[in-house]
Parts: sequence; structure tokens; C-alpha cells
Amino acid sequence: MKERRKAYMAGLMDTDGCIGIYVENPVHPKYSWHISFTNKCKPVVEWVSEVFGGTVKKVTKDSEDYWTWKPQGAEHANRFIQQVYPFLTIKKKEADLVIQYLALSGKRCPKDREILVSESKVLKKNRHLITDELNLFSYKSNLVQAYLAGLVDSDGSVEIRPSEYDKITIKVANKYRPLLKELVINFGGYIQPKADNNYEWRSCSVKNNERLLLKLLPNLMVKREQAQKALDILRHKLEKRKVSVENNTQGTSNDVMIDSDLAGDRESDAVVIQAS
Repeated sequence: MKERRKAYMAGLMDTDGCIGIYVENPVHPKYSWHISFTNKCKPVVEWVSEVFGGTVKKVTKDSEDYWTWKPQGAEHANRFIQQVYPFLTIKKKEADLVIQYLALSGKRCPKDREILVSESKVLKKNRHLITDELNLFSYKSNLVQAYLAGLVDSDGSVEIRPSEYDKITIKVANKYRPLLKELVINFGGYIQPKADNNYEWRSCSVKNNERLLLKLLPNLMVKREQAQKALDILRHKLEKRKVSVENNTQGTSNDVMIDSDLAGDRESDAVVIQAS
């Protein structure tokens, strides 16, 4: 399996995925692991099942339809979590606990299981308080791009505002602020606090958004069409700026538009299928 698919899946799991250990019966303690991915976009959930195996089930919540993917059995769960583990950022510690829990399969060690359950509860409760510095962009660039595409497909958006001269805004919402700080460092923009300990990263810069969209497009599935439309608008704006500068400088070679290395390569080695 291609590493880019694993990285993209890690981005999905870090946002709309669930990884943890739970108490099924608090009176007579019975513990179990849980791994799942839930999304409104059926094609992306079906893609997960096709690539990684597992089952897909439709669920309805608040009159809205969702699709949930789950691995089949402990062996499959362990294989899956090992595949995406190197690329997980937000839920890496939970994944580590689940791996330890699955290693106890067939062993009589209730105390060890109880300790892992307690640690899992603490992580879920206090994740937004963690301020660990990340080194996400130390991976190969194509793997970072695949991971970021997973984030945007799950918890991100690409907005086009016709009423504001086709203003393009790229957003990613998350409770894990260090991850959003990485986006600021590498793509500019700013972080805005939201309700319920959430944060939102926003980028409105024409050049920065063009650069980010070029990196995302080979891997996007859910928001691919919107991202392509936004990129076309941005490039049109940059071309108009270039012409304006050339006219103002009487034809000198002081161009302001710099093409990304990925220009024209948006269909090569795509990680995911395009949503219908």
C-alpha cells in the first residue's frame, strides 16, 4: 500500500476518527477497544473500506445521514492502526494505548487494562490542553500533502465569496492548536478562537492559498471540485496582477507570479478516487 494513502487516512482519523478504549459494563468491568471513522460523504467512507478493509454502516443523527467505517476484529484493527500510526498527529497517543491494549489479547491482566482505560479517558478529556510542539513538516512533502488533504476533507473548507470579488478563504477547525500553528508557520494565515475550546485556522492570502491548493489537489476527495474552482479563480487574479505590474513597469521582467512545482501535475499518482 502506498504511504500517501496511509498519510491521507491519518488526516481523516485525526479529525473525524475515533480511537480509544472503553468500559462496556461499569458494574462488572468489561473493557473494549474502539476504532471508527464517520463522515457525511459516503464515497470517502466507502473508499476507506475498499483500501483498508472493514465494514460501512449508515447511521442517522439529528435527521442527518452519516456513514461509519469500522475494522473487522482485533487483528484487523491492530493491522490498520499500525499502518496509520506513523502519520497520526492529534490521536497518536490514543493509538499508542490501543496498540498496547490489543497486545494484551488473550492474557488475564485486568489491572493493566484498567490503567490503559484510565489513561485513554484522561487523553480524551484534556487533549485540547496539550501544547506539545509538532514536527509534522519533517515528513516527505508528498506525505505531508496527503495528510493535510485528509484534514481539509474532514474538518476544513474552501470558501468562495462572489459578493466579495470572489474572495477565497481556506479554513481548518480543530481543538488541537499546535497543529493549526504548523499551518500558520508553513502557509501563513491566523488562528481564531471558537466556542467549546475549538480553534479555526484561516488563510485569505492569494499567493499562499494558491500554493496550498496546489499541494492539496492531488489528494483531495471530498472537496476536490471546490478546490479546483478556487485555484482557477486565484490564478486568474495572479495573472491580472502580473499584467498590471508589467504595464506599470513598461514591460520589464519584474513578474510577481511564481508557479508552484506541482503546477500541471494535479492528476498524477492521486491518493484517492474523486467523489461523485
